[in-house]
Amino acid sequence: MEFQFPRFNGEILGNQYRTTFVYEVDFVNTDFFREGDDHKVFENLFATFQNAEDSSRFRFLFGENTHILSHEDNLSSGNLTTINRSLILEELGTARNFGTQFGAQLQAAVTPKTQLQLSLQNNTGSLNTDNPKYNMLNDFAAKVTHILIENAPTREKLNFGLALDYTRDIGDKDFNLLSAINQTSLGSIRAAGGKFTLDANADYESLLFGRPYLVEFETIYSRYADSDLDAAGGYLQGQYSIFDSKMLGELVPFVRYDLVHVSADESATQQAIRSGINFNLPFTRKHVNLHFEYAKNMLSGSNRILTSGDRDSDEFAIMLRVSSTPYTRF
Repeated sequence: MEFQFPRFNGEILGNQYRTTFVYEVDFVNTDFFREGDDHKVFENLFATFQNAEDSSRFRFLFGENTHILSHEDNLSSGNLTTINRSLILEELGTARNFGTQFGAQLQAAVTPKTQLQLSLQNNTGSLNTDNPKYNMLNDFAAKVTHILIENAPTREKLNFGLALDYTRDIGDKDFNLLSAINQTSLGSIRAAGGKFTLDANADYESLLFGRPYLVEFETIYSRYADSDLDAAGGYLQGQYSIFDSKMLGELVPFVRYDLVHVSADESATQQAIRSGINFNLPFTRKHVNLHFEYAKNMLSGSNRILTSGDRDSDEFAIMLRVSSTPYTRF
């Protein structure tokens, strides 16, 4: 929920700025119904000073909010194409290095097509973890996003983003390899010390046979200094809207490839092929979504990292999602 306060009105600021207060709670992914820790329900909890018309033009934020590094991390958790985010991102999360973090962020439009983001956040554990951290000087990140192509009549658009991040001390943790759907642990490797990360992402949207399609790409590389761990990975995903009407609903199949490679003294490679369908049910105005997803997990590498006896495994899931926010893909 977002509370928008009245615009400032004065000689210095004029009336183009306002403050807002935002919070988001999640009762499912935080195991609230089983554990009951009240503070762990918060996904976001922050206040802003921002442009009153368009926060992407200028926004200063303080509190708990998603880290700026990853494009996919900043997609709504309830409106993802897949059940979980990319393997590399979810596995960075096992070391508490993604998701909502405490601190401050600044974003501003440098040009109409270029946006700059800066953040000082903790990046070792947010409010919804067992041991939340609040040292906002523990992490520095910067990101530039640019629109390379924008053609409104043909709905053609190409975005590109590049980001870097340095987290001073993540402690001594395990970087866990997870299966794509059920997030079953498939192995682990030590992650310790300062972490340096680079992220690049791109997404291209256009029309094919009069219907929209979207191709997305993101890659992330992290280096953990004390454990000499290199963790690199990313995903490539495509989705296409077959039909979209009030009477029939909306049918959007997708296909996705995920890759993760970890190496220190030993190395391991993880791949996943994921495919499925998102079906917004008829007469629900895209508020009810039926999701089908299949994933094939493939592992190779050192037995000292991989704990799963079966190097290849299959997963399938069906999910019914209901939200006050419409499920939109394009």
